[in-house]
Amino acid sequence: MSKIIQDISILRQKSENVTLVDEAKDLISKLEAELDKLDNGIGLAAIQLGYNKKVGVIRDNDGTYFHLINPELVEGLDEFIYFNEGCLSFPGLFRNTKRYKQVTIKHQVIRDNKFEDETFVSYYSNEKEEPGNNGLFTIAVQHELDHNSGVLLIDSDIKTEPIKRGVKKVGRNELCPCNSGKKFKKCCGK
Repeated sequence: MSKIIQDISILRQKSENVTLVDEAKDLISKLEAELDKLDNGIGLAAIQLGYNKKVGVIRDNDGTYFHLINPELVEGLDEFIYFNEGCLSFPGLFRNTKRYKQVTIKHQVIRDNKFEDETFVSYYSNEKEEPGNNGLFTIAVQHELDHNSGVLLIDSDIKTEPIKRGVKKVGRNELCPCNSGKKFKKCCGK
């Protein structure tokens, strides 16, 4: 059974920087182990397992993991892409999102058992060019940054009705699948 949290009150919390290397390593290990259990899913943030720390992992196309420790967006190009995005905390729910086509991210890496600052650029491409530079990686980085800020997929800027795949369509007067406790028409169905 998955340990991924679906409780909106927990997911809305703003995460704090991780300050201890051992704590970061432990969280990375837990995130990778949870993501390894899943056939789907590209990334996972610590808050999705109930840890209020700015740590995340992204699984690249080649199966390797990229670690995000205390990440922050330095720059996003003004050119946007629109993507039908999902989230492991909201299984079966997809929303159209507006994402930067290229981002510059500052984060920390662990070298010699110490944190070191590092900056990287990731850009959206439909073609597999190199690890860290393909469309899904760039979108996943921005998605995990949103989790650190308490921003959820259901908060998408693009107001469209959620697309349900493999799940019965939700009626307007039924409870919303995002677990808010509200009727669909008053929540995600606006």
